[in-house]
Amino acid sequence: MVQPSSGDQGKLYAELSQAKQQSATLEDSLQQYDLDGRVLSGHAAALVAELEDRISILDGTLAQREHRAPGGDAELVKLWQERVGLMRELMNARATRARYVGL
Repeated sequence: MVQPSSGDQGKLYAELSQAKQQSATLEDSLQQYDLDGRVLSGHAAALVAELEDRISILDGTLAQREHRAPGGDAELVKLWQERVGLMRELMNARATRARYVGL
């Protein structure tokens, strides 16, 4: 197995840190997003459920991968970046598909 150079390792660490920070920020935003008084259409609810399932599966993969390579590698960075993308999709699905219920 070829070890990345120290410069490459530093770049990977920076990319990994950035992806983890973006993920945490999006997760905080989703938790603070107030869904009270809002409903989702059946299609939107299915989309949200699918995205949440994909994120859950990815989280399991990340946990296993980080246990094996705690220092990080290119594949780990790619997985975290994929998680950020899914979190953005989830945020958009919840924000743009929510409807206020007017009584």
